[in-house]
Amino acid sequence: MMADKSEELIKYMTVQVVQYMETSQEDRRHNRKKAKAAREPWLTRWFGIAPLGITLWWRNRGTVNDAADLESVVSGTGNAGGPAVKEVL
Repeated sequence: MMADKSEELIKYMTVQVVQYMETSQEDRRHNRKKAKAAREPWLTRWFGIAPLGITLWWRNRGTVNDAADLESVVSGTGNAGGPAVKEVL
C-alpha cells in the first residue's frame, strides 16, 4: 500500500520536473507575471474585507462630520447647521 503511494509521488514529481524543464524561461516568466497579476492584494488575502471598509471610512471621514451634515448632503440643502437657504432668481 505505502509503496504504491511513493511510486505515484515519484512519478508525479518526475512529470512536474520534466514539464518545468521543457518550458522556456520566457514562458515561465510570463506565467509568473500573469499569476501575480491575477492574485488579490495581500491586505485582502490576510485580513478579508475589513481593510476595504476602513479605507473607505478613512477617505470619507472629512466630508461628512455629523448627522446634520449627512442630512444636508442627502437633502441637497448644502447648509449643515442652519435653515435651508434657497437661491432666489
